[in-house]
Amino acid sequence: MTALLTPVERSRPSSTRRWLPIALGVAAVLSQIVYPLVTGPARDVNTIVTVLLFSGAALAHALFEHGRATAAKVLLVFGGGGLLVELLGVATGFPFGDYVYSDRIGPMVGDVPLVIPLAWSMMGYPALVVARLITSRRWLGILVGAGALATWDLFLDPQMVAEGYWTWQGDGPHLIGTIPVTNYLGWLGTSWLMMAALWHVTPGWSRHEQDLRVPV
Repeated sequence: MTALLTPVERSRPSSTRRWLPIALGVAAVLSQIVYPLVTGPARDVNTIVTVLLFSGAALAHALFEHGRATAAKVLLVFGGGGLLVELLGVATGFPFGDYVYSDRIGPMVGDVPLVIPLAWSMMGYPALVVARLITSRRWLGILVGAGALATWDLFLDPQMVAEGYWTWQGDGPHLIGTIPVTNYLGWLGTSWLMMAALWHVTPGWSRHEQDLRVPV
């Protein structure tokens, strides 16, 4: 019977494993609904849990739909790359601007909370998947994915600054509140580099061959 299956069908995960990314994704949505309903230490814990659930959903989907190699590349480029650029940013102010993290969102590597590189992974992977669905043209897909990831920070950064999870210390010009324009330019440039790297080392994903509902 196995010999009659196509390569795609043989590579697809069991139904039980398919449910894990869905369950993690639903839990991530529910945890974000909880966010405005709690305050203080409970909100800090909720923020950490949300990132863990969200990144878990993204990485589980990459693992079960595309294999261990793709999941490892996603974690290495978005997670590892995110950590390196954040360490550089906190230490030097490049490429985002002058900022500092608080110690409220979990253990830190250097001066960067460990959840931060996971946050790069949790949104970077869906942005890459959707970009591949929109176009197969490399230059356009990289631009779409980078724009999607950078736009997410446009939404997120003011909330996290208001909560006190990180603080901008430099002078303007500012785009929103105390957040400098350089932050968004840095996000766009960094996102472009990450998308370009992963576009090169991962295969194309057809909506007809893979179940892409979770990242979408």
